[in-house]
Amino acid sequence: MKKKIISTVIIMLMVSGVLYAAWEFVKMNFATSVHYTEQDRIKYLYYTHELLKKFPRISEDYSFSFANIMGPSILIYSIQFNNTTDLTPVRTFLQTEGYKPAESCITESECWISSSGNTEVSFYSSSKLNFIEIDLEEIKQESVPARKTKRQQICNRF
Repeated sequence: MKKKIISTVIIMLMVSGVLYAAWEFVKMNFATSVHYTEQDRIKYLYYTHELLKKFPRISEDYSFSFANIMGPSILIYSIQFNNTTDLTPVRTFLQTEGYKPAESCITESECWISSSGNTEVSFYSSSKLNFIEIDLEEIKQESVPARKTKRQQICNRF
């Protein structure tokens, strides 16, 4: 009898753990925005774009953000470096990764685009606030005017 109770409790704890993990995954999958650091390992591994994982850490004080703007059609991955305004390491890194300055930018940032043309990186620095913001957008199959409107909506929040 005692073994049966212990077995039942262990099974219930295991099922509860699996359900909890599944619920956390569902919440992460449907999140519209998340702010996290590299120490938040699960969020870092799940939300961070591979390019941002490789980005040089140009400041000791940095954090990441993810925004799901319009379902899977617009995903914005960001990294913010505090206590620095030097954009030289950003440009150097993007060049080594095969990015080139974009002909135009729909924001007041500096924009670079991947050689494949499906990823755009925009960045700017604020000397007043002493930080650099880098946003990466994977470009999906949509028209430029629609993308421009959505991107401007994002930028207007700042």
